[in-house]
Amino acid sequence: MSSEISPKKFSSLYRFYKTMVTTIDGKDILIANGKNIFDKKKQSIFFLHGSGLDHTCWLALANQLSSLDYNLVIPDFPGHGYSEGQSLQSIEEQSAWLEKLTNQLDCKTPIIIGHSQGGLVALNYSLHSKNLQKIILINSSNKIPVHSDLIELAEKNDSKAVDLMIKWAYSGHNKSLTTELVAKKVISSRELSKTLAVDFLSCNNCRINNDDIKKLNLPVLIITSDNDKMIPSTSSAKLHELIAQSSFETIKDAGHMLILEEFSKVGDLIKPFLTKN
Repeated sequence: MSSEISPKKFSSLYRFYKTMVTTIDGKDILIANGKNIFDKKKQSIFFLHGSGLDHTCWLALANQLSSLDYNLVIPDFPGHGYSEGQSLQSIEEQSAWLEKLTNQLDCKTPIIIGHSQGGLVALNYSLHSKNLQKIILINSSNKIPVHSDLIELAEKNDSKAVDLMIKWAYSGHNKSLTTELVAKKVISSRELSKTLAVDFLSCNNCRINNDDIKKLNLPVLIITSDNDKMIPSTSSAKLHELIAQSSFETIKDAGHMLILEEFSKVGDLIKPFLTKN
């Protein structure tokens, strides 16, 4: 693992932000670190991306949090972005992979931020990890059903799957146009049947039991948006009711891709949560 400079295949990224590469199960995994080089002495925040996406969806928010004294660990899941390997088939597999990653980086008390599918992974991970300090769930829930038509389109590598996902993921106001183009480019960068379809199925097949959620004994920040058509804020609100130490925030006039549409507002909510004892 290099914590200072990436291999040549990632050199173009390194010009804009710090990256490193680690190897898990024999596959190279790209990790973005924002503005700072990874320092084992610091506590780490792990950012988990949603279905079909990669680390780039977090960069604007990471920039908002760069002044805090944490490592920012923003990986591409296997088979996504610049990471090698195949997409992991289930939320449970992704959670187990996350455990390998935290161990590989020797992060004893991580904080996890998950968006959409990444939030589902964070929740699953939290049920089994004893050292997790805090989690932040953005546009997420313990159940994320995906429409069968959308899954079928992705399995057939039909670009309509991307178009529909983008249509449902954004609130529709004008300022989302640029971020819509970014998200569409990222999702389309890999074969849909091997990434997006696998991710959709992993979400659709995962149901984290309410009784298990009630057992969570750590601070949780839940952030949602009032125009989320993919995971309605009411679903996130029910999750809030199940977790004793959770706080709940809603950002208005934004859709499912809150971390791109309103990253500044999201950062303003996260900062005090991170620094609160």
